[in-house]
Amino acid sequence: MAYSQLGGEDITVAGTAIGPTAVEVTDNVVYAEFNLRSGGSLHGQTFATPTAGGNLGDFLYGVGDSWQVWGHDEVLDYLMIRTGGVSAVVGVQYYGVGK
Repeated sequence: MAYSQLGGEDITVAGTAIGPTAVEVTDNVVYAEFNLRSGGSLHGQTFATPTAGGNLGDFLYGVGDSWQVWGHDEVLDYLMIRTGGVSAVVGVQYYGVGK
């Protein structure tokens, strides 16, 4: 099945865990593509709150890294936190069916 781009946003990831804006993750969203555009590195995780020092199950990303999160609930619950003193800017594109 082909998916269409439904929207996107830039998220500034600082010292408190943050995820996608709930209003952007419509019921039609099937997956999201994340790209760490600038700033420092970050940890990301679904269904748990990541910490700057890292938790079991966290993924570590650096500038230029891209990754996907599949599943509406997984995208909605995905959280990121920076690992050091520099905030990161993450571009997120949402894909799914319909509008």
